[in-house]
Amino acid sequence: KGGLRRTNVDTSNVFSRLFVQGSTQNLPQDYRFGQKRLQLPAGMDFIQSTKYGPDEIEADVVFDDIRPERIGTVTAVGDKFTFADSGIDFDINEQLLPGLSAKVSFLTGALTGYNFEIAKGGYNPSLKTIRIVKSDLEKQSLPNDVLKPANGDTYYIFDIEMPDSYVTDASNRLLAAGAEYVTKNAPPKTAYEVPPDHFFFERNSIVLRLGDFYGVKDFDLLVNKDIRMIGYVRDLHEEFKYLSMQLSDVVNSAEIVRQYNETANV
Repeated sequence: KGGLRRTNVDTSNVFSRLFVQGSTQNLPQDYRFGQKRLQLPAGMDFIQSTKYGPDEIEADVVFDDIRPERIGTVTAVGDKFTFADSGIDFDINEQLLPGLSAKVSFLTGALTGYNFEIAKGGYNPSLKTIRIVKSDLEKQSLPNDVLKPANGDTYYIFDIEMPDSYVTDASNRLLAAGAEYVTKNAPPKTAYEVPPDHFFFERNSIVLRLGDFYGVKDFDLLVNKDIRMIGYVRDLHEEFKYLSMQLSDVVNSAEIVRQYNETANV
């Protein structure tokens, strides 16, 4: 919009090339010639963004929560140590890693947040059942007659070598996370003063709210993104007559709360 005025630019953390890695869990023994962490899809060493100067500026980020994994669902239960998952599409016994016991971590249900070793030979590929080992905690042993697997509980398996299709999927998820990180963090941090269109606001009954995002295009800095509104000036006598809007990548939450309280009391 005409009249957009840039009031501040912070280029201290700008970058144009991002190196991205994921978790160390569930990778093949010979993964990518000895890489210890999940990498971007084959053929991609980094994610290239816009250059904001004559030289490439490199940065790196690690997403420890992105790993090859399958979120499983308990479809039947036996005793408190045994459950079945009819959707398992690989043989856990063929994916074991030397020196490690395969483990499950429950994501939902009575055992949420607890990890258990899978017993040696504890996976039956014909029945698709998993038998876990009792875990002795400070105050109780798990599973027990109250806290145990149940139908519908979700979990994931770790400390195994996941099949190639899961590794590929994880690499693609890593790429998506890296691309989102680039969008949010690579461009310069900017602040703008915007003169609102009083008649447009009135015709469309637009009421501004602190904290909302508005699209900004700054062709000089090659910026095209949504930026949060941190303040505005409004005519107290005319509902839709805003005199200015302040947008910024750098948000002082205390300032927004102060302004919100002031506007709420008007």
